[in-house]
Amino acid sequence: MVGSLMVALVPNLLISYVGAFLCGAAFSVIMPCVLHGAAKLVPAESSAMAVSIAICSQTIGRMISPYVMTFLGSSIVGFGLTSNQASLLFAVVVGFLGSAILYFVNIRK
Repeated sequence: MVGSLMVALVPNLLISYVGAFLCGAAFSVIMPCVLHGAAKLVPAESSAMAVSIAICSQTIGRMISPYVMTFLGSSIVGFGLTSNQASLLFAVVVGFLGSAILYFVNIRK
């Protein structure tokens, strides 16, 4: 989320590159965790199918998200932000809320 904020809000190109690097580094750490978690949630004989479904879901999400985020970004443009900045900020807010919900759900267990 920090990388996305850096890309969205910093007018300096070098800092935007650093933010993009942070986004990529976070993605490379999170993806193996997601696939490992998908494999652990099902019995051992079904783990290959669970990982396949997780990968297909990610691919579908990557295919659809530019269209959805462009629409949402252009819908909430304001406060001197461009459509791309609004899209990134919307993604950060959704990511933060999702992380907070998962955190509090897991604390209760």
